[in-house]
Amino acid sequence: MFLKHYTGLSDEKLLAAFQTNWKVGEVIRDNALVSRILTFLARHCDMQKIQQVLIKAWKGKLESTNIVLMDATCYEVHMRFPTDVKLLWESCYFLWEEQIPALSKLSRSKTPRSKFKEQKIKQSVFFKRRKVSINATKRRRKALLYLLEKGIKTYQKLLNQTKGIHLSESIAQRFKTIKKVYLQQLYLIENNTTKVRDRTVSLSQPYIRPIVRGKENKLVSKYT
Repeated sequence: MFLKHYTGLSDEKLLAAFQTNWKVGEVIRDNALVSRILTFLARHCDMQKIQQVLIKAWKGKLESTNIVLMDATCYEVHMRFPTDVKLLWESCYFLWEEQIPALSKLSRSKTPRSKFKEQKIKQSVFFKRRKVSINATKRRRKALLYLLEKGIKTYQKLLNQTKGIHLSESIAQRFKTIKKVYLQQLYLIENNTTKVRDRTVSLSQPYIRPIVRGKENKLVSKYT
């Protein structure tokens, strides 16, 4: 257990290191040995007591004692790969195609004018492209961001007129998420960056956060 964390090696590479070490007299052929040892320790050891013993023994050598590192429980979620353009388009579609016309009809007011139909055609052309340049993606994001800003203001105005009578809890939560998406995307464009704190990657599941895939010593990919 200590060697695994000290060397930063995977189970397979740690066993290979044992086999090439002349101090080990016998070749280990069980590839699952390290995993079984860790499982045994997890079942039979009181980690709290072990940590107390180790802290007392290493008290003078420990650094950054004010920092606590903890593992996070993660699970796979079946969802489409999140991109800025897709997220912005979903937000615009939700407001201009589903909510604003319905709320205008309920309030017996004229549907506000917008360039949603024009942007819908452009979005369809954009999605059909096999290769899209960075500049084309940036232009699409800016156009959708402008449309989303207008959609948020228009929808909020309709809500104020109707006093939110027909607003359900799920739609209110979705609208709150969309406003957060708008602020995040605006920050990304204005600061010309690809990273933002607590990035929203799904409108239907706003609690999902992207993580680094793979093991600690085998980085696969990262979406920030």
